[in-house]
Amino acid sequence: MKKKIISLLLGLILCLGLLPVAALADGAPLYEWKSQVPEDPGAITYDMEVADFGTMEYGYRKEDCPTLTISFTNTSDQTLWYIHDFSSKGGDRFNVTVPREGWDSIRQYLVIPISTYALELKPGSSASVNVTPYTGYRESTSFPAGVYDGELDFFFATSDEPVGRNRYDEPIFEGGNYPLPYHFEIVYDGYIGGEEAMELDRESVDFGPVEMEDTVIETVSVTNRAKVEIELQAKLASEGTNHGAFERSVQQCLELKEKQWTLAPGETAQVEIVKGTTGNNKLPGRYDTELVLTSEYRVEGGGNLMSYRDEKVVPITLTPVKGGNLSVLVQLESPQGPSGYFTSADGATTYWGNENIDVPYGGDLSLNIVPFVPEHGYVLAIQQFSSSSSYHYVGHDTTLLAQDVTDRQHYLVSIASCAVPPADWARDAVGRAYSLGIFSPGGDMPGLGSGGDHGVNGKIPDSSYAAPITRKDFCNLAMEIYLKLRPEEYRQLPNSLPTSFTDTDDMNVRQLAYLGVITGVGDEKFDPDGQLTREQAAAILSRLAGVLDIDLDKAAPTFDDNGSISPWASEAVGEMQAAGIMGGFGNNQFGPQGTYSWEQSIATLMRIYDMTM
Repeated sequence: MKKKIISLLLGLILCLGLLPVAALADGAPLYEWKSQVPEDPGAITYDMEVADFGTMEYGYRKEDCPTLTISFTNTSDQTLWYIHDFSSKGGDRFNVTVPREGWDSIRQYLVIPISTYALELKPGSSASVNVTPYTGYRESTSFPAGVYDGELDFFFATSDEPVGRNRYDEPIFEGGNYPLPYHFEIVYDGYIGGEEAMELDRESVDFGPVEMEDTVIETVSVTNRAKVEIELQAKLASEGTNHGAFERSVQQCLELKEKQWTLAPGETAQVEIVKGTTGNNKLPGRYDTELVLTSEYRVEGGGNLMSYRDEKVVPITLTPVKGGNLSVLVQLESPQGPSGYFTSADGATTYWGNENIDVPYGGDLSLNIVPFVPEHGYVLAIQQFSSSSSYHYVGHDTTLLAQDVTDRQHYLVSIASCAVPPADWARDAVGRAYSLGIFSPGGDMPGLGSGGDHGVNGKIPDSSYAAPITRKDFCNLAMEIYLKLRPEEYRQLPNSLPTSFTDTDDMNVRQLAYLGVITGVGDEKFDPDGQLTREQAAAILSRLAGVLDIDLDKAAPTFDDNGSISPWASEAVGEMQAAGIMGGFGNNQFGPQGTYSWEQSIATLMRIYDMTM
């Protein structure tokens, strides 16, 4: 609950008497001080640490106020003068913080009315002031209810002669403030509000499956539980704001019959939400919005005019259906080679993609995914369109299964073909990398074939996931990982980078060399078209992990062929083995000089990616 307290503007006065008093002529001029920080902060001492006036009830009169006698002593070896201000009925000004709950504290001032503006205080001598807390403002003497803590900044000058005058021809004194903390509390036993005003009969509204052409009304009951009258307002969340087409379509489906009420204590308002038959209801599916209820009431108590504002949000779910059905949109794409088609679970119906399939509300949809060339085709990725207006990877099975359909759903199925599809152990990594935009078999892998025909008679590309990857191609994949995980740092890379190697000017290679991820093969060579070895892959992956702030445990490799690992790669191979990023193959062999395949490259780079999540 949000709370505001609107203050009554009051002048604040501490009534103060001085003993002894050095009289000066009435009408003495205003003053300014030249320095608020004294050269010797301990020159003035007080007989108390805090001027504590205690607790008073709101509405007290001046004659009921407690009075404190504050004594101060000059402990310095020079005469000081207590200087005060004659600007308001003859008295001194002190800034005071007046508490105002829900607002910034208001700075006001205290005025000490006395008959002189300078009091001489010789070394070792003392003086006393009698202080009484009352406002002295118009007919009121009581401060508003609240806790008051602050400082009385008594100003003492080193001379009673001004050191100059300001532009208003007012004298300027040189000296400093010697603060004394003060404290008092004003209490009020009357009604000041603060309770939550709205009591709702429900926390959410779900229209459930509603036929698009039907009119349905849902009601939220709001009861005033405050002790005073409240103003109640209702609106739908996107009213009066610039939302996108999705929210506007919801607004065209829903409206409120009434939006404003004045409720007496205990009175109830019925907020009616109407789902109509007009508007942009052409697409069945679930829509979410909110009912925003706002109450406000004011209470004047304890010298404060307090305004209390309360807001409650009720989620609304609306699911228009058509003939009791929702639609599931299934689309096909093929980034490489011949594509495929869908069939119903029983094989009786064929779908060629880009089709809306009706599914009963709460029902299931099961489709078989069939590549045109089963021995070379494979499901690269199944992606589902999410509410964040993007696709996310959900699998690579040969069955598309949409269960408990209570919202419009949208799937994109990517079927690809190649000479050697990815191995089963690499399928998930390959599909996720493709969905993230890190890798595409239609643009990254060699041996794509030609013709671009994705139909049943399309040419099978001769690319293979088991084929060795080149050093440059591995750098291309590694740079995509860096771009995906560090987009800001990527944009800050210099536009013009030196050519680190004499045998390639590839930008990805130059950027990874700049980042310290690759070092080349010696003699200023990179060997971009050379086949990447397993120990080279380990070294690059280790340095990439460092650039991505991944902490890898230092460990020696434990393979039976450790002696074949180059000294410069041994530590990186141990890190990769300990982190589970790279392993061996058969008989505990690492094969450091062996080639590294496309599917191994994608799988290990995705493990690096996952370690940053």
